[in-house]
Amino acid sequence: MLNYIFSGMILLSLIYSFFNGTYSATIEGGLNGASDSVSLMLTLLAVISFFNGIMKIAEKGGVTKGISRFFKKLLKPLFPEITNEETFGAISMNLTANLLGMGNAATPLGIKAMQEMKKISKIKKATNSMCLFAVMNTASIQLIPTTILAIRMKYNSNMPYVVVAPIWISSVCGLVAGIIAAKIFERRE
Repeated sequence: MLNYIFSGMILLSLIYSFFNGTYSATIEGGLNGASDSVSLMLTLLAVISFFNGIMKIAEKGGVTKGISRFFKKLLKPLFPEITNEETFGAISMNLTANLLGMGNAATPLGIKAMQEMKKISKIKKATNSMCLFAVMNTASIQLIPTTILAIRMKYNSNMPYVVVAPIWISSVCGLVAGIIAAKIFERRE
């Protein structure tokens, strides 16, 4: 359905620009936009590849196991039914990737964490821990918002890092609100 809507919008803009006398500017704008999007994708690919490599090095070097132990102490009260190291490891890897602003790298780690939680679950539907983890994953705190910074640097922002503090504040507020809401709904059962 969206394909038809977007195709219609493009067709209407081309027809309008033809009758308005701005057809060549519209075509040029479309081609420039396509070129800019490819350039932006390559920039983001480089940033994501770099941080994925760092995560792999950290995993092979045992850094993530240390982070997992640290997170286990913090997360144990939030996830009381999770007892095995592998599940906490998957959760902590996901949270670490989110902390470093690598949302794309965090996705496969989040899927692995959900699969590990599903293994220890005795019911077919999502458990309270799974719902809480989804909330924490979605409203994660980003210490280094790499994607936003890469976009701001790519387009020559005068102060690309000025957004970091507001991102921290909004991330913390979203995370706290999400955890509180998840725990309230957990008790309503």
